[in-house]
Amino acid sequence: MSFNKIKDFEEKIAEFFGSPYAVAVDCCTHGVELSLIHKKVSSISVPKRTYISIPFLSNKLNIDLQWRDEEWVDYYTLNHTDDCRIIDAAVLWKKDSYIPKSLMSVSFQFRKHLSLGRGGMILCDNKDDYISLKKMSYDGRLPDIPWRDQDISTMGYHYYMTPETAQLGMDKIEEAINTKPHQWSVNDWPDVSEMKVFKKIKKEYELWTIVNDEGEMIPMFLEERGDFDELYVKFMKSPNTIIVDDKGIIKKSHFKI
Repeated sequence: MSFNKIKDFEEKIAEFFGSPYAVAVDCCTHGVELSLIHKKVSSISVPKRTYISIPFLSNKLNIDLQWRDEEWVDYYTLNHTDDCRIIDAAVLWKKDSYIPKSLMSVSFQFRKHLSLGRGGMILCDNKDDYISLKKMSYDGRLPDIPWRDQDISTMGYHYYMTPETAQLGMDKIEEAINTKPHQWSVNDWPDVSEMKVFKKIKKEYELWTIVNDEGEMIPMFLEERGDFDELYVKFMKSPNTIIVDDKGIIKKSHFKI
């Protein structure tokens, strides 16, 4: 099946939501992820009641996560900048609802109004964003040219929508347009901030160091990701028993923050 089916579906979704462009992806969460990577976002603010895959992105992308209480409806914003808002609109289905100057991810998961089993779309109004996100979603390449013939210059991810899913979307979209969607409530989700996976207050780190000619310790490996400089300062200021090997070169220390 031709990848032109995906382009046809992208144009149909863009027309419905009122966005100049749309990038088809394999799920809404991956649409949000690509948007965060593309805009080099360093921190996100997430409502406490949402689907768990969105706050998980903070760990996956090594960015700061802040929780907020918000009675959101249809969508919410993950970053607060005038330049470009990144929006999780997984449950939104409303004509001409695109918000200008945003990367807005919608979902076609099996419980959504346009139910395709799996799939999503990033809505945008900037052509450069569209081209970059299109490449990123498809392994850094353009879909209509054999990848061996492309000098790939963009870091890519295997997040593209298949032509079969796009065809299913084309088959079902008219019915979705002409029927009333379910109105989701924020109470449809639990408070995920209270889940055990997000409740680690203290973390243990294992730090290996070497010693240079001046006797200074230089960090070489950190078991958990984080702000390396900040962790190193805390390590140096905290009480530790330094273990030195018989050559006095490799050291190991265990500490908590």
